[in-house]
Amino acid sequence: MALTWLLALVIVGATVLLALSGLRLVHRRLHGSALVAHIDNGTVGWFFSGVTVLYGLTLGLLTVATWQNYTTASGIASQEAAALAVLYRDLSGYPPSAGQPLQAQLRAYTTSIVEQSWPAQRRGLANDQERVLLTRFQGVLLHTEVASASQQ
Repeated sequence: MALTWLLALVIVGATVLLALSGLRLVHRRLHGSALVAHIDNGTVGWFFSGVTVLYGLTLGLLTVATWQNYTTASGIASQEAAALAVLYRDLSGYPPSAGQPLQAQLRAYTTSIVEQSWPAQRRGLANDQERVLLTRFQGVLLHTEVASASQQ
């Protein structure tokens, strides 16, 4: 994570430095010539104002889209965490011989998500282990005999 921030800082810093160097070079050469009276007019100012407004709008829309993606991902993670918590508590109503192994599998699934999947996703990789764990959990749950109506 720190490497990403450092790389971003270097890229932004180099871009700004290059832009300022180019501006200084052009400013020196342009203002030292006789062309400055012909080029320096209000039309150029209006053009750059328009470009700046469009750039600002684009940046604003990108910011909003990024925030919406973050909020959506956060909501999905919260819903899954709530569903896992409810399922874990529901398994407490099962007999210990059936409920405890299911709770252990659910803990293994949750641990796998937090310790393996999320770091892999940060690196841009996919992890298929959770699907295997969840399929195994579902198989055991579906073959568990129900003793009362509260366990259905």
